[in-house]
Amino acid sequence: MVNRQEGAPEPSVPAEDVSGVAPIGVEPFADRSALQTGAGSSAAPGSEATKAGPVWTAIAVGIVVLAVVVVFMLENLQEVRVSFFGAHWRAPLAVDLLLAALLGGSVVFSAGTVRFFQLRARDRRRKRAALPGGRAGWRHRPSHA
Repeated sequence: MVNRQEGAPEPSVPAEDVSGVAPIGVEPFADRSALQTGAGSSAAPGSEATKAGPVWTAIAVGIVVLAVVVVFMLENLQEVRVSFFGAHWRAPLAVDLLLAALLGGSVVFSAGTVRFFQLRARDRRRKRAALPGGRAGWRHRPSHA
């Protein structure tokens, strides 16, 4: 048995369990304040995570990706002849590849937008079905005759 000081919080995992996995029904981190303040990390005591951190990370990744694209474009400036659905033109290879990537990205974005609206409509239908009165919900109330 483990000796505990008076007033010390109870550990959430029994001392006999050395697997590191909490038993079913036992929350592994009883004291959430230690997780939120970053205890055990290099963060200052009492500091909290902000939403700016992920934004700065995304900006840094975006700058690196932009630098890679610029280097790619500068290394592929030779002019090529392109044909697309009967249209013909001459342009630098990098510009054509960039246009192809933007066209592909817009197709993926469009498909994602359609799926997003499908999921929203399904969610609205489910919420409406959960209202008293079944699928009719608030839209089709019985008339007072």
